[in-house]
Amino acid sequence: MSGRRRMWAEGSVIRRIKVLATLVLLLLAVAAGATLQVGREQAQVEAALSTALVPALEANSTALLTMAHVDREWEDQVAGSAAEGPHAAHRAAALEQLDRLHVFLRRPTLSAVDRAALEALESTARRAASRWFAAVDAAAAGSGRSDVQTTARTIARRAFADFIAANGRLQVQLRSTRNGLADQATHADGVRNGIAVGVMVASAILVIGGATSVIHSLGRPLERLRAVVQRQGAGDVMAMADPADGPLELRALAREFNDLTRANSRLHDQQAEALRLHQMVLDVAAAIGASDDVGSALELVCARLGIGLGADRVLFYSLAKGSSSVEDRAEWHREALPPLSPLPRSLARQVRAMNRALRGQGYLAIEDLRAQPMASNPRAIAFHRATAAWAALLLPVGSGGRGLGVLAVLMVERPRAWRPAEVQAAQQFANIAAETIAQLRLAELQEEQVRRLMELDRHKTDFIGTVSHELRTPLTSIKGYVELLEDGDFGDVSPGQRTALGVIGRNASRLGGLIEDLLVLNKIESSGLSRSLQDVAVTDLVGQVVETIRPMAAAGDVSVVCADIAEDLSIHVDRGQLERVLINLGSNAVKFTPRGGTATFAARPIDGHVEISVSDTGIGIPSADLARLSERFFRAGNAHSAAIPGTGLGLTIVRSIVEGHGGTLRVSSVEGSGTTMRVLLPRSGTRGELHPVGAIAGGRAVTAPEQRRGRGASA
Repeated sequence: MSGRRRMWAEGSVIRRIKVLATLVLLLLAVAAGATLQVGREQAQVEAALSTALVPALEANSTALLTMAHVDREWEDQVAGSAAEGPHAAHRAAALEQLDRLHVFLRRPTLSAVDRAALEALESTARRAASRWFAAVDAAAAGSGRSDVQTTARTIARRAFADFIAANGRLQVQLRSTRNGLADQATHADGVRNGIAVGVMVASAILVIGGATSVIHSLGRPLERLRAVVQRQGAGDVMAMADPADGPLELRALAREFNDLTRANSRLHDQQAEALRLHQMVLDVAAAIGASDDVGSALELVCARLGIGLGADRVLFYSLAKGSSSVEDRAEWHREALPPLSPLPRSLARQVRAMNRALRGQGYLAIEDLRAQPMASNPRAIAFHRATAAWAALLLPVGSGGRGLGVLAVLMVERPRAWRPAEVQAAQQFANIAAETIAQLRLAELQEEQVRRLMELDRHKTDFIGTVSHELRTPLTSIKGYVELLEDGDFGDVSPGQRTALGVIGRNASRLGGLIEDLLVLNKIESSGLSRSLQDVAVTDLVGQVVETIRPMAAAGDVSVVCADIAEDLSIHVDRGQLERVLINLGSNAVKFTPRGGTATFAARPIDGHVEISVSDTGIGIPSADLARLSERFFRAGNAHSAAIPGTGLGLTIVRSIVEGHGGTLRVSSVEGSGTTMRVLLPRSGTRGELHPVGAIAGGRAVTAPEQRRGRGASA
């Protein structure tokens, strides 16, 4: 290959393409110019044909026909076989066609020569027509004179003959001009088609030749580059292209490809390192959950971080709460290194300040402490002297706005540049350490609080039990002496005194009920209710409760109704405790129902359970108070307004007994319309095969959290 051919082969492909494109563009420009010129000429010819010659031919023919018709009418009129004079509409039509012909022949699309020749013939025809109309008008004006009529007819005959001759010559000239222009248009089409074919052939030759040259210079180098790419795809990630092969662009592409290969290799290594560090963080986060105390958790963090980063030593200094001193230290180091002595007291007191400074900047990465004396950072100098570190990565450990300590990753034998992935992993370890410290310290605090709360609750329970028992004895004496006074054992009692004794007795009874409720709740909370379970017929249980509360209902003029209950419906419960539950609910229904109202007891089976309901037509419970029924001593606002007595503990006892039997209590109420209490209990013989209670009955369920908070009601 000669030097010039080699330069062409190894030169720029883009340059060759530009040369080829320039030649093609020049060829296209020349062809476009010629085609444009031919197109303009053809457009002019077509415009002349469409706007002048073809309409003129039509107008000339129409004018001839119209004049012939007008002449025939006039001849018939002269012979006496038609009305007098040519019809005005026909005369106007003839003149209109001559005017149209005049307009078409003056179109600028016609050449000056053609326009002059055609206008001369058109003028001759128009003058002949004018003479004919003038002769006809003269004949009409002198209708009584035969000599005038004869002269006019002679002139009209000559004028019409002249018009026919001029019209024929104009028609021939129009056709000749039209045919000439049509031949020009056909010739222009042929020229344009020839130019297009020539351009296509020349362009094809140029493109094929240029493409052959480009393919020849690119083909083999591209195949070799493709083979390199295939090797990389097969796993040879370091396969390199030949930067001296092929034209200029391919050589540049090969160099960039090699640079990209080296960058991808570095990126692959960095990604692998980042994945390894991320997995290390996940592993330590999973393992640290098994730590029982802060010290062991921090030792695990230090060991995993030191091994993962290949460090010489990792230290963690935890800060004492409310103090600037170091509370504890966790350390990991390589086996060949000895453990470090504790920090000097002067430096230990600066750990909190160091934590604060590090939290402001995120971290401090020092590549070479010995080469960088860091005179502007006295704390770092003191730390270097205490730890003999060559390179250090210092990170703050904190939770929220509270500083918890400082994490230090140290190199003691050589300097080290800390990569971003390593810094990020160390920061994640610091976050894990902070979260672990916070959680373990919180757990310790919670355990202490729970212990104290349990102790306080036990003291409270003991106090309530003791006070309740101590109140029973004097209350019994009060009630006994009130009865003796009412019976007259100490003398006659006046009506006013008897009224006062009645008030004392009623309040003593209320106080006795409160003490009894407190004792029951105290027993439930301290040791639970002892139960003697048996199968109890629901109809018998409800019937006995109804009879028990009838006197109370009769005193308040409230009707007590018991709906029909299936005889075979039974529950496995402690009869005495369930009687207490239903009496409490029935008493509430009677107590909160105005005179003339009704309290209704009912029972039905439902999905392996028995639902016993107590409904009333009383004052109901405000919707805003329903959410607070779980609070002890809470009573509905309308109960207070109506001055209805009660302790607010009855429903708490009811709920405790019901849930102790594996049941649930639900409340439905509308203020002013009444309340329905539903007790849902397991049916006899179905224990162990029950559906979840909460999925069965409607209404507002009283839940276990409410049991812990206590429950108030209108009892």
